[in-house]
Amino acid sequence: MLELEKLKNRRKEKEDKKHPTELDQFIAVWFLQEVSIVEKVKRENEDMAGRYVFKMFCGERIIGSVTGYDNETSKFKIVYEDCNNDLIDKEILLRTLAPPTLVDWMFDSQRIPRILCILQQKVLDDEEQEGRLGFVFIENDGVDEHMIWLIELENLFSRHLPHVPKEYIVRRVLDLNNKSVMVIRRNQDVVGGITYRPFLSQGFMEIAFCAVMANELIKGCETRLMNHLKQHARDMEGVTHLLT
Repeated sequence: MLELEKLKNRRKEKEDKKHPTELDQFIAVWFLQEVSIVEKVKRENEDMAGRYVFKMFCGERIIGSVTGYDNETSKFKIVYEDCNNDLIDKEILLRTLAPPTLVDWMFDSQRIPRILCILQQKVLDDEEQEGRLGFVFIENDGVDEHMIWLIELENLFSRHLPHVPKEYIVRRVLDLNNKSVMVIRRNQDVVGGITYRPFLSQGFMEIAFCAVMANELIKGCETRLMNHLKQHARDMEGVTHLLT
């Protein structure tokens, strides 16, 4: 008889576990509501990216753009057209959002394209500092890693210059008198580059090929690549002129 009672009690406990109590249901509903609120706030914060704001400085209106949300400080990241950065909370952000009329005026006055250019350069600056983007100068020196990058660069030139014989591109890229500067992603992928030949005694260098992947082109990588080449030519090679 006692064994039968024990079995009934165990069965009852199992059935109770299968059916949640009112407290369990309340906790489940509360948890789902909290998750929903957190997700809603996260989406609202993400939707702010790309919005335009303004601030007054010395009587002049300075335009800026929201670039993201900083979880540590719970503030929004702003980049202004004077190249200054700022962190502001949501209350200030909502007060300083640029109205549609101001946005239209900024487009007409070419100020938004200037901001976009500044944002592009800031993104590239951050990627370089974090090591996700690199600019390297190499030549045909027999180093395995350099040879792999040179071959990848040659393939990139071939895709962008389909009417140029591939043998000619290979010969120019691997020429011992030529050098190359490359855009390297994650220290392994060649996404752009320039092959050139320096004429140091005459103070100039000839650019043979220049190509950047389309998805990197819109980020301003080609401009930065050329700037790196100019700085290297001036500081390291003593070259003052480029021949294209």
